Amino acid sequence: MKRQLKLFCLILIVTAYSSVSAQNDFTVTIPSTDKYGELCKPAKANVGFKLSVLVKSNISDTCKISIDSIKTFITYLDWFDVDKKEQTIVRNQTDTFKISVLPPAGIQDGMFDFNLYFDVLSKSNVNRDFAQNRFVVIVDNSAPYIRDFYAPNNLKTSTSLQFLWSAFDLWSSYYTQKNDTSGVSGIARYSIVLKNLNNQVVGSQNYDANEVSNGHTFTGLASNTEYVAFLTAIDVAGNQKTSNGVSAITPPAAPANLSSASLTYCGANLTWNPSPGATSYSVYRKIGTTSLELYGTTNSPTITITGLNNNTAYNFSVIAHGIGGTSDYSNVSFTTLAVPRPEISGSALVCSSNSIVNAINLPPDCSVIWGKSDNLTITSSLGSTANISYSGNGLVWLDATYNSCGGNGPQSGRKDIWFGKPLVSIISEAYYEPLAPGVAIIDNELADPYGVQYVNQVNWSFTGPLTNFVGGLHKAQFRAGRKPGIGVIYATSQNGCGSVNRSFGFEVGGSSYRTTLHPNPASTEVTVSVLESDSQAASRYEISNETIDYVKIYDLNGNLKKTLQCKGSRSATVNVSGLREGTYILEAGNSKFSEKQQILVRK
Repeated sequence: MKRQLKLFCLILIVTAYSSVSAQNDFTVTIPSTDKYGELCKPAKANVGFKLSVLVKSNISDTCKISIDSIKTFITYLDWFDVDKKEQTIVRNQTDTFKISVLPPAGIQDGMFDFNLYFDVLSKSNVNRDFAQNRFVVIVDNSAPYIRDFYAPNNLKTSTSLQFLWSAFDLWSSYYTQKNDTSGVSGIARYSIVLKNLNNQVVGSQNYDANEVSNGHTFTGLASNTEYVAFLTAIDVAGNQKTSNGVSAITPPAAPANLSSASLTYCGANLTWNPSPGATSYSVYRKIGTTSLELYGTTNSPTITITGLNNNTAYNFSVIAHGIGGTSDYSNVSFTTLAVPRPEISGSALVCSSNSIVNAINLPPDCSVIWGKSDNLTITSSLGSTANISYSGNGLVWLDATYNSCGGNGPQSGRKDIWFGKPLVSIISEAYYEPLAPGVAIIDNELADPYGVQYVNQVNWSFTGPLTNFVGGLHKAQFRAGRKPGIGVIYATSQNGCGSVNRSFGFEVGGSSYRTTLHPNPASTEVTVSVLESDSQAASRYEISNETIDYVKIYDLNGNLKKTLQCKGSRSATVNVSGLREGTYILEAGNSKFSEKQQILVRK
């Protein structure tokens, strides 16, 4: 008994060693399954396919080799047919066995695992049987599952519909996980068809599952139209499932012939052709280069735009809304009306204290904003007319701006108006050497352009030692005489409201004044000095020891402007920087004498 047990154990050891040794003697490959996790491509029941099994000999002995069908296929023997029952194989030779596989009708879905067993007998009658490699048959009779199929509203246009989907097949998915070129999630192919409500095909497309991101866009469609799409998913085994129809309606067409009309200073009317199927419209104003700001919504194909600025370019966009979604944008650009520059009419020379001015081009729906000089009073204004008032003789000015619903327009030019008679004085040198040329100038005492006073005539005359006297509208030119003497130049200036007389004293060949002014004209200060004792005038008036106690400056209306106390001074300096530009009278003296001279202040 013990001897039999030892023999049995020895046989097992030898057999096991022989099996391991034989397994290394041969190399078995199945090209169609080895690189895909040993999985066969899924097949439906009663649909056959073939496997090629390649066996290479690694030994020098010649052998007879065959597939042991009973051990390999077990109870599924009727599924398989091996083309060659037995083959002779030598060292480094590769023999091929072709296995036909046909899962029978009625077999349920599943994965069936088979290990390959080989019977091998060497030429020297050594048994080299071995088991090597395996393959898995996937039976897939089930149609794929279409999880989602829809047309997103935000991916529609008036002429296109985009459909998205996802699908899955359980048994085929095991294979596509290993062979990613065969499909995705068990699906090998898709087919999508679009029909109109008359069941006419208007578009279709087939896709390899590896080449599509589960979406398709149909273009060239009619706006505001209902369509029905059908999706067919086909798994790796060839099973297919067609979805129920998914309805989608294209949005209305973009509003056509969008235009602006009835432009105003602050708005416009936008109009467009109705879009069939539109239930409402949204109007947007473009802000900057890319942003859109909702202006308003309307149910009709028109809207009135307000609240804009005058003379400004704007861009607006309109979209139509319907049960199918929102249309593309229609765009329009326009520029609001420009508020004109005012034109002011009215007399430029007024001889009374009141006058009327008009803004002659005031547009409808605009008002006038009047600007004026401080010395002018606007007593009333209505519409384009303003009543103005000024007391005395002098210059005033007005300007105007039109105000609209879209803001202010450009300001008018300044209109100058002269009230009353001229206000002028004579400017000339007080002392001339004999035969020296001279000039007397008509000076505007308000330091404004001479012509604004509308002086149309100046009559000149003189007394004293002058020759070659020629007088014009603005000045008189002359030459001093040969002999010394004192004289006066007279000028009468006239405009449409009356005339004014002015005079100026002078001396030829010696001053007739006891004092001198320097500088004259002056801008910041003027110095009054008593003539020195060696001058002709000083000896004439015996003032070699004369002094001045005060200096006063008056305007031409006799109003005192400056006073300086300087008791016992031979000279005094007066600050005139605070005086307005124009002609003034300077008086200097003491208790025994008083002397007045003209001084011109220039800025």
